[in-house]
Amino acid sequence: MELLAIGLGVDRMLYREFFEDAVSIMRTNLYPTCQEPNLSLGTGSHCDPNALTILHQDLVGGLDLFVGNKWHKVRPIPGALVINIGDVFAALSNGIYRSCLHRAVVNSHKERRSLVFFMCQELTSW
Repeated sequence: MELLAIGLGVDRMLYREFFEDAVSIMRTNLYPTCQEPNLSLGTGSHCDPNALTILHQDLVGGLDLFVGNKWHKVRPIPGALVINIGDVFAALSNGIYRSCLHRAVVNSHKERRSLVFFMCQELTSW
């Protein structure tokens, strides 16, 4: 959050109080193989409602981003994390950072796993 604040040109500690007592969520996902992946949803298209999402995906892939009116596959890079801006931080940045529309798709040959950390805001800050 400090790096995002610096990127906005504001004090790097600006968001500390807002997230200091936050309760965040960590989730593991398993997407089994599916013989007809076009007929199955991993997760439907959505923007994350939280502040920030940190995703570690396996090398199978399956994360798609919607950019320029079409879906693009996010190629997994060993050891890399995917960082998504959520709706809360999009609002806190006054739209400078934008939440991204994305989805998870299943694979017909290999099961897929991911580990996701959702950074949420402290609810009493609202």
